[in-house]
This record gives sequence, structure tokens and C-alpha cells, in this order.
Amino acid sequence: MIRPRDKVPAYDPDADAERKRRAADARHAAWRAQHGIEHQPTPARSTPPPRRAGADFSRTVEVREAHAARVAESGGVERRDARALVKKERESVLAGHSAMFDSPTLIADYFIETIAPGAFDDALKEKQDTVALFNHDRSALLGRVAAGTLRLSTDSKGLRYEIDAPDTAVGRDVVALVERGDLRGSSFSFVVDDERWTEDEGGKVKRTILRVSQLRDVSVVTHPAYTDTSVSAA
Repeated sequence: MIRPRDKVPAYDPDADAERKRRAADARHAAWRAQHGIEHQPTPARSTPPPRRAGADFSRTVEVREAHAARVAESGGVERRDARALVKKERESVLAGHSAMFDSPTLIADYFIETIAPGAFDDALKEKQDTVALFNHDRSALLGRVAAGTLRLSTDSKGLRYEIDAPDTAVGRDVVALVERGDLRGSSFSFVVDDERWTEDEGGKVKRTILRVSQLRDVSVVTHPAYTDTSVSAA
């Protein structure tokens, strides 16, 4: 007849630590007795509170996994300067104008382009999934309309945007460069549905964009074509 095994008691890390401490004290006492060294009593140790049975360590797991993700993002390297000790209270917001109304701009050195007020109205009404990028690079994503991290509107100046900057390498870099003043302008990628071409008496060719059917992206850029565009970080 096979006897059932006795139930193995749950592992108690505090009790185990206490057993190891007592064993170490016994070894030290034997060594002192062997070498004739008088015992000097040590201050009494406070007993840590017992762990609650079935304690929930989900918060610990959550913090550990979040920290591991941040370390992996930095190539496995951890840093302990002041920035590593401060938790950001909120994400940075990038805001500015990516296109300007009634602002004649020389494009490619051979025609002058102007965007008419209302040119973006239809595209914005359709709530297209426009994305926010850095330098029109689709791998440098900053936000998108569908996620609610990019908000687009128009005012008297032109096409305005607000981006909830992501806590990614490109997001942090763009915010830092905007704050330093290295990045000052914006741009946009689009498809024209209606336009008007004219030529003045001096032979200058002019293009007026009347309607944009697709607004593909707005971008913070190093060299904007419309120099009166803007970007700021807050």
C-alpha cells in the first residue's frame, strides 16, 4: 500500500532567513570559543512583519515589467542621473501650424504656391487617419488621428496641429530639439483635388491650392518650405 505523501508546508522566506541567521550565529559562537574571544552581544533585531498568506504581488510584477521595457528600449543600459529619478507628470505636447493660408511661397524655384483658406475643410470633415511624423519619415511616428494622439484644426493662420508626443526615442528627441530651438517649422503631405494656375505679366507662374482631398501627414521638419510655419513644445 502506497502511503500518501505528507503535505509540503508553504515556503516562508522570513522563517528561512531566521534559521540561516541562527545557524550563522552558532558558527560564530563556536569560532569565538575556539579562539578565546569574548562574546559581544549585538543589539536585538526587529522581527519583520510576517507576510500575509496569499499576498498579491501584481503591483510588483507590473512595475518590474514596465522597468524591463524601458531598459530594453535603451539597449539594456540603465542610467542613474537626475532624469532617471524623476517621473514625468504628463507627456509633452507638440503644437504648431504645418500649412499657412495666403502665404505665397516659392516651390522648387519655378512656381509660387498659395494655399486658400478652406482648402483643408473637406479632408478634416472626413476625419482621415492622418499621421504626425518627423521629417515625413513613416518610421518616425509621433501621433495619429485614429489614436487621438494627433488633433487637427484650422484657424485664421492655417492648418494647426497638436501632438501628444510619445515617450519613444524619436518623440523625446523631437521634443528636446524643439525646446532648444533647433526645430522651428512644420510641413504637410497631401493630395490636391482642386487648384488654379495663373501667370502674371512678369512670367511668374502661380498655383493656388483650393481643395486638398487627402491629408496624408503633418510633420515637424528640419527645413520647412513654408518658412512661416511653426512648432513649439509644452
